[in-house]
Amino acid sequence: MNSPEPNVGDTIEVVLELIKDPGKSRPRMRPIEGFTSTARVEISRKLREMFPLGTLFRAKVTVCQKHYEETGKPKGPIYLRSGRPFGANGEISVMIDTIKNPGIIAQLDLASTDEQSRKYFYIDTLPQAELAANL
Repeated sequence: MNSPEPNVGDTIEVVLELIKDPGKSRPRMRPIEGFTSTARVEISRKLREMFPLGTLFRAKVTVCQKHYEETGKPKGPIYLRSGRPFGANGEISVMIDTIKNPGIIAQLDLASTDEQSRKYFYIDTLPQAELAANL
């Protein structure tokens, strides 16, 4: 028996994966369990920059929908919004065994200051790990 689809305003628990946004440079989270994998997720930028790509998180998120001010009609697709990372209510927790160490981590290009066109580059931490292992 399938559970009913969540409604806008519902809080649900999902598993999120940190990925590189296809066609863009920024890292993003996508649901891999608990909601459609194509949904956008609003989540802390700092959290997305702290962990390697492929890291999984368990999160309590709110199902959201933007609306046009003039008409009140839905604007764009339904999306998910997270609470505070590692908050007192446990809104987001990292699934420790999924952290790839070494891994590929997103770094904000400080030359891209425009909020809408942030550019990221990715650092492979493997060479640093190999260097440390040979010390």
